[in-house]
Amino acid sequence: QLKLIIKHTILLEKLKMKHFKIITALMLLSLNGCATKYNMIAKFDAQEFAPFAGSGSSSISGQAFLLTRGGELRYGAGKTVTLIPKTNYSSELWNASLKGFTIDYVEPEYIKFLKRTIADGSGNFEFTNLPAGEYFIECPVFWEAPTGPYGTMETYGSVLKYNLNLPKGEKLKLIMTD
Repeated sequence: QLKLIIKHTILLEKLKMKHFKIITALMLLSLNGCATKYNMIAKFDAQEFAPFAGSGSSSISGQAFLLTRGGELRYGAGKTVTLIPKTNYSSELWNASLKGFTIDYVEPEYIKFLKRTIADGSGNFEFTNLPAGEYFIECPVFWEAPTGPYGTMETYGSVLKYNLNLPKGEKLKLIMTD
């Protein structure tokens, strides 16, 4: 009888957790529409991006990683590292994203000026033949870890974001972490 009571208690706890997850999911869905949308003020100006259109003699290489509370390294392995030319338009987008705004639309021409690469298994990345100038660079580093007694997974990490100045001919080595 004791085994049966324990079994029913465990089943009841699992049901409570399942209902809690469903209620939480419904609450999150209802809040989804509450994200603050951002309306761009700056207009895309192709001339502002022109210096970033060709190739140059500069390069950026580096590594993206975070340290867990337990002291383990989590790399940006397999993640997209994005290099963004710094202009009035991209600066406004960058600042809005830092403040948590949702951006619904960007000019298609803007996308053409973004440079992307995939970080290797250790979070290493490289951009070569870059024109000198100011850039933003970002790389997401996220991982999941179990929490609670029911094997629930929680996501940890962040998008590492940096602002940098790249002089002509410079071979910049960048460590991206928090």
